[in-house]
Amino acid sequence: MNQLIVELATWPRAQSGEGHVPGGVALSAEFAAFNLTLPAIYAARQLDPAEVTFGDFSAAVVQYLST
Repeated sequence: MNQLIVELATWPRAQSGEGHVPGGVALSAEFAAFNLTLPAIYAARQLDPAEVTFGDFSAAVVQYLST
């Protein structure tokens, strides 16, 4: 998965011409950090990972990005 993220991150950076788009290694590290926080976010919301809906996941993403 990490190599896929690294490779996919190259495209928007190359296409956007923007200097602020992070590289694939940085995106992969952020994704790994997010995945490590998911169990705590789900536990705080009293959700079992097996029952998480798209809406639940979206709320977890917003919570992660807000902290």
